[in-house]
Amino acid sequence: MITRKEKPNSEQELKRILNPLVVKWFFSRFKEFSLPQLFGVMEIHSRSNVLVSAPTGATKSLTAFLSILNELVDSAEKGILEDKVYCVYISPLKALNSDIAVNLIQPLKEIETLAGKELGIRVAVRTGDTSSSEKQKMLKKVPHILITTPESLAICLVSPKFKNLLHDIDWAIIDEVHSIAENKRGVDLSLSLERLQHSSPAMCRVGLSATIEPLEEIAKFLVGNERPCKIIDVQFIKKLDLKVISPVNDLINVTWNELEKRTYEVLNELIQQHKTTLIFTNTRAATERVVHNLKTKFGKKYYEISEEPPYAKSSLIGAHHGSLSKDVRFAIEQQLREGKLKCVVSSTSLELGLDIGYVDLVILLDSPKSVARALQRCLTFDMRVLCEDGTYQKIGEIVENKLDIKVISYDKNKGYIANKVKIWHKNKAKKIFNIALGCGENLKCTGEHPLLTSYGWKKARELNKGDLIAEIKDKINFQNSIPYLFELMPKDKIFVINIENFFQKQIDEYLEHNKISVKSFAKIIGMPYSRLIDCRRIKGRKKSIRLDHFLKVCDICNIPMRNFLPYLQYLKTKGRKWAIFPLKPTKEIMWLAGVVATDGCIVKSKDKQTSTDYYKIKIGNKSKLLIDRVKEIISKFDIVPYVSIRDGSFYNLEFGSNLFAHLFESFGIPSKNKSFALDVNDNLYSFSPDLIYSYLGGIFEGDGNFNEAGMVRIFTASKKFALGLHFLLSRLGYSNKVSRNKIKPSKLVKKVSNGYIYCVGIYNKNDLKRFFQNIPIYAEKSKRGELFTNNYEFITRCKSEKFLSYSKIKSINVINKKVNVYNLTLEEEPNNFIVGNVIVHNCGRAGHRLHDTTKGRIVVLDRDNLVECSVLLKNIIFTFLKIAWMF
Repeated sequence: MITRKEKPNSEQELKRILNPLVVKWFFSRFKEFSLPQLFGVMEIHSRSNVLVSAPTGATKSLTAFLSILNELVDSAEKGILEDKVYCVYISPLKALNSDIAVNLIQPLKEIETLAGKELGIRVAVRTGDTSSSEKQKMLKKVPHILITTPESLAICLVSPKFKNLLHDIDWAIIDEVHSIAENKRGVDLSLSLERLQHSSPAMCRVGLSATIEPLEEIAKFLVGNERPCKIIDVQFIKKLDLKVISPVNDLINVTWNELEKRTYEVLNELIQQHKTTLIFTNTRAATERVVHNLKTKFGKKYYEISEEPPYAKSSLIGAHHGSLSKDVRFAIEQQLREGKLKCVVSSTSLELGLDIGYVDLVILLDSPKSVARALQRCLTFDMRVLCEDGTYQKIGEIVENKLDIKVISYDKNKGYIANKVKIWHKNKAKKIFNIALGCGENLKCTGEHPLLTSYGWKKARELNKGDLIAEIKDKINFQNSIPYLFELMPKDKIFVINIENFFQKQIDEYLEHNKISVKSFAKIIGMPYSRLIDCRRIKGRKKSIRLDHFLKVCDICNIPMRNFLPYLQYLKTKGRKWAIFPLKPTKEIMWLAGVVATDGCIVKSKDKQTSTDYYKIKIGNKSKLLIDRVKEIISKFDIVPYVSIRDGSFYNLEFGSNLFAHLFESFGIPSKNKSFALDVNDNLYSFSPDLIYSYLGGIFEGDGNFNEAGMVRIFTASKKFALGLHFLLSRLGYSNKVSRNKIKPSKLVKKVSNGYIYCVGIYNKNDLKRFFQNIPIYAEKSKRGELFTNNYEFITRCKSEKFLSYSKIKSINVINKKVNVYNLTLEEEPNNFIVGNVIVHNCGRAGHRLHDTTKGRIVVLDRDNLVECSVLLKNIIFTFLKIAWMF
């Protein structure tokens, strides 16, 4: 029986069925449950077959998985999680499968962080791309969630070994069900689902799609004959005011002159009823004709005379198409943004505008011939967007999770400003442009996506090798959020000192208030009972407390951070020494990290007696001043280093410190293959400028140089690290370039005598002077650079040179591959954002939703177009494709 669910559940009802850990995770990421979640989560939790039909970006995937993740987390916490497949997720696209895997693994990691332990929930992808070794791993460690395609599922069901894993499944999720139902793949999938159902009689089927009609027929396809299914239809969240109109009552018995006269009267009436109107025609000639006729027939309404001498007359209407000069088109766009135009007429093939400002009516004159006439402007999932706090977020994660964040926009007058995300866009593309820049960045986007160039905004498909792409170059005022040191370290390997009986007092208060035993409390925090007893001793040598247990107790006991922070200055891994650490990174620690990143390494070893890991940090440099400075810094943490001299002038310093090793690893300095795997980790981007300068200063002292020709160059064998330095320098306002050359044979360091060496260079005199004014002057290189650049005089630059730098396009490749693509619409002008260091634009008119109600009119001019446009309008409403005239 197919029914529709008419009313959503309440937030309280959903909270009651969800594990507290899942609830805590959910509301750490989202403000509230979305409408699809209020309708669907309870049904999926109850094992009801459901078909969820909702617009793109409406959190359908999370709706489907929230109940399932909740069940798995709950079972894992109770110790009853079985080695079996609980859920099979089926998608027609392998690329979508990979996205889902990423979007599941990340929440699981975050939930495990909140839980303070590993839950052991496994996710695996099995498609045609899965290697034989990965398939064998699945047989040994059965995934709890299996992500696959219809074809791979069919193979699994006849595989002698794998089909045994597909018994007693609880859920089967079929994504993009509309694209499977219409073809042979759907027939094949129906057979596979029936085979699954035969071995799993209680299996719940969940169908997801943004574009389905008729829903009842699709629901029957989803569940098969004689099975119940609930339809959850939340398509019409946004109000629509869309009409097909005819200028005359009778399109058959009408003369051309009468039709033309009435058409322009209708257009004028619609324009005068609204503040700003956008009219799209099918040709450039039609665009010019409409503008000319409106001016001629209703002249006074489309001109404005200034109130002051010389009483100039300005037009309130403009044409916009590709045959016009760039200056004319840009002028029309600017006037539209500023609200100076009553109407703009454009050819429909033209991507009008980037920030088109306030538009409250769009008219399509004659049939647009397609419900998807407007091409998508989007980026691939992993393109990283620069956020208000200085960190980067993948655009796919921003859109899929509808993250309520602010990103950085470029304003030609103000520089770089924070701008809130208002609308999240997700589409599909068959072709992607991979643009490689000289700075080392790669941008992957659709052909219609606009990038800021030295010639203004240009679409990706219009770019050529050698074109200059604009990049950020300004000191951006981020809302920095510097993490505490304890937040950067592995919490299960760090210990907190047990002083003043703080730990015991908080637990005792909690036990007394909640009337529970110490043994019960140990289970709550996931800590061995004997260990908890040792940590609560009042007399004798108190045991240190593992950091994750300490934080879990503080969280459960609702202790404000200000009350427990003082105890987190005393950290250690093993041994009896308790050095006092600062709560947050200092300039000296960051400078030391920079030295280790370039002229040092982290060596990981294993204690043969205890089988525990321990770390040594080694630094090699010719500068005695640098080595002495390192000794001075680490001595403050009660660390005594060992120093040796090689060949009379090369100093080797080493010291053991697990704490510093873990901290430096969190910055992107690995303990293996450092030369090529070195990176700038995401958390560094949120640091304040003074800490970043200190880090850059240490890097410069290690693998940098300054010559009298006026260049700072930093060398590295890691492309990721070079690109990270490029980002850090650019956001501090430095013009810099990344170049690549073959590594020359090195007698000193043989292991990097192959591959490529990357050079990050600063060449501008203003930048050089400022660089040495801001980095710590601790050793010879920085002292020499400061002395030499003291004589430089600052040269005043124009605003555009201050805000922007440019990087050449090295190559453009087209990738023919079906993928999900994403974009953002922002709350305020300018509607652009930063990807890496590149300035890109939003969806243009297809992304603007300036009103709660979508308002559009199609004016038809003959009988055939009346029928065609009526069908198109029906398809638009049912499929929710956001074409050019839908905001």
